[in-house]
Amino acid sequence: MSSSKDIAAAATAALCLALIAWGWWRGDAADWQAALLFGLALAVFYYLLLGKRWILSFWLVILSLLPVQFLATVIIFFAILPLPQAFDPQKPAMITGTVIVAGWVATQLAAEFQRRVERDRDEEEVLRALRQEIYVYFEALDSRDWTRDLKETTENIEKGGDGQDSAYFPFVTSESPAVIFEALRPSISLLRPATLSAIVRFYAELDKLRSRIADMQRPSFEKLDVERRKSFQVALTSIRRNTIYFGLVALNAIDTDILGEVRQSIPRSGNNRDIRLPEVEPS
Repeated sequence: MSSSKDIAAAATAALCLALIAWGWWRGDAADWQAALLFGLALAVFYYLLLGKRWILSFWLVILSLLPVQFLATVIIFFAILPLPQAFDPQKPAMITGTVIVAGWVATQLAAEFQRRVERDRDEEEVLRALRQEIYVYFEALDSRDWTRDLKETTENIEKGGDGQDSAYFPFVTSESPAVIFEALRPSISLLRPATLSAIVRFYAELDKLRSRIADMQRPSFEKLDVERRKSFQVALTSIRRNTIYFGLVALNAIDTDILGEVRQSIPRSGNNRDIRLPEVEPS
C-alpha cells in the first residue's frame, strides 16, 4: 500500500540531495547554506503532510515534472542551441518538439503516480473496513475464557450422564455472517499477498466455527452419548481458540500495512492471554 509514498519519499530525498549538491558545487557559502536549508525544509514539508492524500497527489505530480523539465532544459541548452547557424531556422521547431515531448512524458508519469495513489487509497479503505469486522468477531470471542468454559462444560456433561432427564447439552450461540468480507470480496485482490492470506485464513477458521456450531444445534446432537458430546465440545473450543489466534494474525497484518512497520497493540479483554503472536526479534 505504501508504493506511491515510497516513490514520493525517494524522489523527495533525491531532490533534497541534488539541491545540497548544487549548493556545494557553487562553492559560495551563502548559496550552499540556502540550498541546505531549502532541502531540509523540503524534507520536513514532505513528512509533515504525508498523511494528506491530496498533498501527496500534488507532490507526486510536481516531482514527475521536475526531472522531465530538467532533461528538456539540458537538451535545449546543450544540444539544440549550440547547433551551427545553418540549423537556426529549425531550432524553434526543435525546441517546440522537445517541450511537447517533455510535456507528454510528464503527463504520463503524473497519471501513473495518481493511479498509484488512488490504488493505495482504495486498498486502505478495504483494509480498514475488514479490520473493523474482524475486530468485532475477535473481541466477542476473546471476551470469554474458553479453557475454563471447556472445563466447566465437560464437567456438566459428565455429571448429567446419558439419562433422558439429566443429560446436559451445552447452549451454543450462532455467529453472525461476515457481511463486510462478502461485500468486499471483489476488491480483496488489491491487498498484499501476505495480508490477504492472513485475512482469508481468519475467515476460513470462522467458517469452520460456524459449521461446528451448526452441527451442535442439530436435533441429532441430543442423541449423542457423553463421550461424543465431550469430544464435540473439545473440538469447538479448539476452533474458537484458533479463530482468536488467526484474528490476531489478521489484525496485526492489517495494522502493519496501514501504519507501516509499526506493530499495533491489539486491545484485549485478558481472558485468553495465552493466545498471542510470537515475539518479534528486534532487528
